[in-house]
Amino acid sequence: MSGRWLDRGRRWGGPPAWAVAVGLAAPVPAAAQSELPFDSMEPTVRRQFVEAVRGLEAAPLDARAHGHLGMLYHAYELHASAEPYYRRAVDLAPGGIRWRYYLGVVLAAIGDPDAAVAQFDAVLAEAPGDIAALLGRAEADRTRNRLDDALAGFRRVITLAPRTPQAYGGAGQVLGRQGDLEGAVARYEAAIKFAADHPYVDKTRRDGGYKITGIPPGKYTLSVWHSTLGLQEKKIQVTAGGKLRQDFSYMAN
Repeated sequence: MSGRWLDRGRRWGGPPAWAVAVGLAAPVPAAAQSELPFDSMEPTVRRQFVEAVRGLEAAPLDARAHGHLGMLYHAYELHASAEPYYRRAVDLAPGGIRWRYYLGVVLAAIGDPDAAVAQFDAVLAEAPGDIAALLGRAEADRTRNRLDDALAGFRRVITLAPRTPQAYGGAGQVLGRQGDLEGAVARYEAAIKFAADHPYVDKTRRDGGYKITGIPPGKYTLSVWHSTLGLQEKKIQVTAGGKLRQDFSYMAN
């Protein structure tokens, strides 16, 4: 089985892989030349960034255009550069909780967990069960050394989505800092178990591709997980000796 994970938006670390249609190299807008490592970029990624800049120039009041450009900076871990684009996306689409979530992620990354919590809380006010926002909130609380709040947040995620390895790992870190080593070990073991409890797994390459071999014939649920974007699942059927391609797309709301 093979496929591509196309990151064209985020639902919910190195930089994520980007999978886009192959095209001719395009000139880089002057405003962007000093901020991204274009010389080391793969041509498809370079083209995606150029198209995002042009899209923003064509629609300066489009929240998605600002958010998508922010995601490109975010993908290259240029969090400070991503922040203003996410903020503008939030301003243009106040009800777009995805942009608030992304803003919270970059605020946490640049060392402002209090501001990040404010964004995660805004998301949770609209979507109380949003797993990604709950995880982001719990991680920010752990960074702020609010360990009881962090542990409560990770436990809530485990209750709502019991196969989420990040929640077990986060809870393990908190319990370890609180001196509960036995509890921490148990949570780490659970994180490892749910990260991959069978051999049919793969990690995406830089171009977003993956390949899983040796799957017995039958019907399965194929899952893709990203620590920031979250979980997607699709039903598949594997036939004896057959090949199957299954693509995934993360689209902005």
